[in-house]
Amino acid sequence: MKKLVVKDIVFNEGLPKICVPLVGKTKEELYEELDQLSWDSVDIIEWRMDMCDDLQQAVEIARKLSSEYPVLATFRTTFEGGTKGLSLKEYVQLYKLLIDHQVVDMIDVEYQREEVVKELVEYAHTHDVKVVLSYHNFSYTPQEKEIFAHMRNMQRLNADMCKIAVMPKNEEDVINVLQTSNHLKKQIDTPYILLSMGKFGIITRMCVDFMGCCMTFGKAIQSSAPGQVAHEQLKEILMLLHQM
Repeated sequence: MKKLVVKDIVFNEGLPKICVPLVGKTKEELYEELDQLSWDSVDIIEWRMDMCDDLQQAVEIARKLSSEYPVLATFRTTFEGGTKGLSLKEYVQLYKLLIDHQVVDMIDVEYQREEVVKELVEYAHTHDVKVVLSYHNFSYTPQEKEIFAHMRNMQRLNADMCKIAVMPKNEEDVINVLQTSNHLKKQIDTPYILLSMGKFGIITRMCVDFMGCCMTFGKAIQSSAPGQVAHEQLKEILMLLHQM
């Protein structure tokens, strides 16, 4: 499987990496979250821009965050579980603004926003910014065939990393995700994340090494999605499972 290098972080080498979402509504809340992080349990931070009310200060905030850790900038739309909506024009403008000022290392682009995916991927790559193409399903857990189709579409769109997060209704849905991951790691070359959300899916956030995933998400003060584990605990679990 391909390795992906972001600053001094090498995905698909050693332990799966831990990404901690920051979800503060103001820059002061974001900086407080930043101060609460345990540096030895965090590889990269995700700035959930849709949860922030200070986006007029987006460049300033991103510059501060990126001075501490590699930054994945994410505007999660309401369509995929976020808190705000943006027009396609505003969505593109926000990402390009951060890219132009060289204050982010990665951007998360919802790959179902087909009208702008190609433009954003090309623009990011031109400026040496990596792209996570993502798909979130809060309604159900797709079958393996559908998950594979999404992953392959993301690859065709030149994703540097593919992310799929789905909502389970029962234990069987989680088993389906685990079985799918066993096939994915043998067939998908691009670094990927596959996880099951909520209380049923917590195990998929912890056994990412087994699943072939390059990264998982752990919470700081607040979680950004259901089922996240505190980042310090998550690091201990990853280390334990990696040694077995």
